[in-house]
Amino acid sequence: MSDKSKEDFYDAEIAPKLLELARLCSDRGIPFLAAVEFDGGVGRTQSKFDLETASAHTALIYAACVSGGNFDLLVNGVRKLPHAVGHDSVYLHMFEN
Repeated sequence: MSDKSKEDFYDAEIAPKLLELARLCSDRGIPFLAAVEFDGGVGRTQSKFDLETASAHTALIYAACVSGGNFDLLVNGVRKLPHAVGHDSVYLHMFEN
């Protein structure tokens, strides 16, 4: 399957189903975040959730998803999380200075 046909398949078949799941979860107050990688791209679907109230687990997943595979963006995103979710991490304390 070519890259374009994988993306077309994702857009036509997978993304609508993930959006339906995200809406179901959102209606129940359940955070939802999914990332699907196809050759040449990543599709992300999420329910509306607030990083201020998200668990550390969900916040870390979110940081990984929005970094786009860029390590610097991932570290910067994780560095901002303590303010939102709190932590007891030795490594994150290094960023607070």
